Amino acid sequence: MFCVVFLVVSPMVGCVVGCIRAVESESQSLFLQLVPSLFNLAVGVWGVQMWMNMTPECDSFYSDKYSDLLLLFQVLVVTMVVGFLLSVCSMLVLVGALGVALAGKNDTPKYDEIPDSLENPRDPQASGLPPTEGFV
Repeated sequence: MFCVVFLVVSPMVGCVVGCIRAVESESQSLFLQLVPSLFNLAVGVWGVQMWMNMTPECDSFYSDKYSDLLLLFQVLVVTMVVGFLLSVCSMLVLVGALGVALAGKNDTPKYDEIPDSLENPRDPQASGLPPTEGFV
């Protein structure tokens, strides 16, 4: 059941949310954007819980008769945990970058602050640069 939910239902939730976002207004966009992520988180927690509560008899039954299905289940659970951790890390980086940008601590020069040394590119004396004809 877990593999069906992960392989079929999870992408369908993303498609339905994408279609709804395309039709609806921008006001509900933020909440709708969280639905697939929260669904994947719930499925991942469900998979970890199922794996942790699997009895040795159940594990040996699936290992003997349905080894490929058990391997698929374990790979999907590990993939969901890694994906969740990576998404949390990326959200933390984005929040940190947003915090730095909003705090105004970004001391890098802006595009408007770059001096224009090519005001008159045909006259090297007007740009304040030394003539380069002697170097060529």
